[in-house]
Amino acid sequence: MNAPKLNSLFRNQNGPTLLAHNRKSPVGSNNMIRMAYGRDSRGNPFSLLNDRIYIKLAEMAESSPYNLPPIYVEGDRTATLVLFWLVVTHVVLYFLLAFIMPDVGRRHFSITQENLVSGRWYVILTHALNHTSVLHMLINTYVLMSMAPPLLAYLGLRNVAAIYLASCFVGGSVASMQLMKPETLNNIGSGSSTGLFGLFATYSVLFPNASAGFVFLPFQFRMQNLFLAVIAFEVARFLMVGDVSAGGHLGGALGGVAMTAMLRR
Repeated sequence: MNAPKLNSLFRNQNGPTLLAHNRKSPVGSNNMIRMAYGRDSRGNPFSLLNDRIYIKLAEMAESSPYNLPPIYVEGDRTATLVLFWLVVTHVVLYFLLAFIMPDVGRRHFSITQENLVSGRWYVILTHALNHTSVLHMLINTYVLMSMAPPLLAYLGLRNVAAIYLASCFVGGSVASMQLMKPETLNNIGSGSSTGLFGLFATYSVLFPNASAGFVFLPFQFRMQNLFLAVIAFEVARFLMVGDVSAGGHLGGALGGVAMTAMLRR
């Protein structure tokens, strides 16, 4: 089964859809949710989606302005394992590069002026595997695990990977341009947030009315409003302070939007 093209995902269509059946059926009917979305996860220990997530996805899809097709998970086991190993890589690499091989982390997994001048341009991508602190790594990993399953379910592994890598590349490139200035000689750019901002942008397009919030706040936001507020904050940081991470975040969001637009064609 091939991943659906994004133009079919984003194109508004007329006529009844599978989601209409969901609206008329009790949300608690897990079998109906599974049948309506063309999946049955029972008996698959590597299933990316459980019953609770199926119901949540159904609710988010109903609030989407797009006529979303049935859930598609590209080789369900493969998508799950890729996400799992990416999370493991984030955790293991952080401790290796922070406490055992800090020189390797700085030379090969960080965007610095020294690395760019020395020709180590691959750090524009590898920076996404390094983090500056335990908190930095945990926050990025939590965000990845929160946003990835719905996007993998609707877009497929290859499309999500393309958006993530493009966002890392564009975000890393923007950060690199900032770091070539004399005043940023000692600054370091690292972290998967460049790629995550690209996924954030795609998520806000697919599910603009979905509820989103922070674990430490008692209230939630509309996804599209949250995305616009975060982008406005990053623009202010970029213009007023010239923060390298803000440039990387904005570049990542731009990369995600650009790649999503390309995949829609």
